[in-house]
Order: sequence, then structure tokens, then C-alpha cells
Amino acid sequence: MNHNFSQRDFKTVENELIYAFESLKSNTPNSFVGIDDCKNRYVAVKITEDDFEIAIFKNIEEVCSKYIYSNVIIIDMPMGLPENTHDIRPETEGRKILSSRASCIFTVPCRQAVYEKTEEIKELVYSDVKLKGIKDDVIDATCLAVTGMIGYKKGFKTIPENPMKDSKGILMQMAYAIF
Repeated sequence: MNHNFSQRDFKTVENELIYAFESLKSNTPNSFVGIDDCKNRYVAVKITEDDFEIAIFKNIEEVCSKYIYSNVIIIDMPMGLPENTHDIRPETEGRKILSSRASCIFTVPCRQAVYEKTEEIKELVYSDVKLKGIKDDVIDATCLAVTGMIGYKKGFKTIPENPMKDSKGILMQMAYAIF
């Protein structure tokens, strides 16, 4: 592909991007992917308007490579890690919203704990995560894919409404579809 880096007005560039985006959409059926961690692998569910597929991958790079042209990819994994007491993650607010299902949201460790690779810290980090069978992971990934489909059509909201960024610039947020 040849790139033209000459000075052009914003409207021209905007129209070119819209055209490119629309041509991608028209040649590719809409697809939505949900990803869940599954026993040191990833289970992904891709749904379209009239079909679905389930696949297991060794790493997240394989998932992203396979589904690079999907409209929405949602992964059930914490993004953005706190490093100090001023970094506010969305878990507390999310638990309040879910109330009776609050235990579904596990606590995210700080960046220092993630990079320490001691068995003690691993045990602490994963102590509240129940071992699930592949069936549960497929259900979770399917729910994420459906959330992606709904959010693509109706929009997304985040918890918190104005999320903080961690020291790496990653938003510490939970996203959900507007119904």
C-alpha cells in the first residue's frame, strides 16, 4: 500500500477513512468475539448474525491474529494495574452495582505483585478464583461476545464513568453494553 503523507485538509482525510471503514464493513460480516481464560489457555467464541464458532488458543496473540477483523473483541481479564493507593480500580464500584453477584468480580493485584513470581503471591492472587470447567469458560466467552454485539449496536459504558490510567497508560475500567 502506498501512503500519501502530503498536507491534506481534514475533511478529505476523514472521507477517505470513512470510505475505507465502510468498505471493510461491507466485505466482512459483522463478528463479535468474547475471550475467557481457560486453564492456561484462552477460549474464544465468535458470533455473527447467523453463526458462531468456539476455539481454544495457546496465547492471546493467536486469538487476536485470528480475529483481527472482528468488530468487537472483549476479554474477561483485568486491564491496567494499580501501583499505589491512589490508583483506583473499578472493582469496588462494580461490586456495588452487581450487589448479589459481587463475588463474580475478583480483586486485581497491584503491578508489583504480578511481576513478583513467588508461589505465595500467586496463591494470594488466585485464592478467590474458583476453578471452572471448560463449559463455564465457553458460557463466559459467549456472554462477552453477545455483550460486544449489543455494545456495537447500542454503545458501551464504563465503570467508573471516568476511569483512571495506570502508569503504563492503560485505562483501569470495566466496560458493559447499554441495553
